[in-house]
Amino acid sequence: MNKKVISIFFILMLVSTIAPVFSVDNTTKNITVDGVAFELPQKYQGSSVDSNGHVYMLDTVFDFAIRSMYYNDYLVDEYGYAIEKAKSNEVVTIGSHEVYYVLTEILNKEVSYAFFASGEKIFCISWEGDSITPEIENIIEKTPDSSYSSDELSNIFDNANNQYVEDLAAEQQEYEYQKQDSMIKELDEISNRRYHFSHFGTHGFGFGSVY
Repeated sequence: MNKKVISIFFILMLVSTIAPVFSVDNTTKNITVDGVAFELPQKYQGSSVDSNGHVYMLDTVFDFAIRSMYYNDYLVDEYGYAIEKAKSNEVVTIGSHEVYYVLTEILNKEVSYAFFASGEKIFCISWEGDSITPEIENIIEKTPDSSYSSDELSNIFDNANNQYVEDLAAEQQEYEYQKQDSMIKELDEISNRRYHFSHFGTHGFGFGSVY
């Protein structure tokens, strides 16, 4: 009987010694981005919100970032760029949120984007990885509900992408115009460096060009 008690005591001591080695640090930290609270797991802690209160970022936006799309041009640029680089994209539901999820490949690594609304504000969470992890789900799920209907949110993102495509086309057209204009100017400069002359020689009348 005593041997059994000693054995059980020894096992309990061994388990209590080993357990901390395998324990997971579930310490969370609350941050506020553009007036909305986000609960970060240990994995994504280690930085601070920028002075304007609109961005929380670890290293780069391709590692981990929470950004407010507080200005429409930011949403156009970020969502449009993500769709342009997309390997896949879909609308998923996380908690009460409709999330526009985009998987991209940037700088030889897979980067995920989650665009969603909290209240009347649009946010983008980006992280390195090819799927929506439980940590990301938890961050999104714990934010306040969206004030937009499903149709309103769809229109916001459709309009943002359409505007990005239009802006990109306009930029390309401007680039082609400047390229053509530059070529014309270069040809004019070459022409200005030339002059034509006529001469009479022993073999008759002739024309030439000097550069």
